[in-house]
Amino acid sequence: MEVLLKYGITFAPIVPPIILQLVKSPVVDEFDLSRLRLMAVLSAAAPLRTDLQMAFEAKFPGVDVQRVHNKSFSLPHALQFSHKFF
Repeated sequence: MEVLLKYGITFAPIVPPIILQLVKSPVVDEFDLSRLRLMAVLSAAAPLRTDLQMAFEAKFPGVDVQRVHNKSFSLPHALQFSHKFF
């Protein structure tokens, strides 16, 4: 969270276990989330449960979550999704 806030990150590839920690960890609540500039995350490498995605979106409103597990993930796909956030 500190890095996301300090550097004004707008796009981040985040694996589901980290998304789970962002949703459940009380440490996240210690940060001023109103300063968060994150607009989108790309979840890959493992399935992202729908309930976890919904919990993440509730905690971080306005952050678009894209799931690419079980798809042909490639760098062009990530760039196609992320280009509007740079």
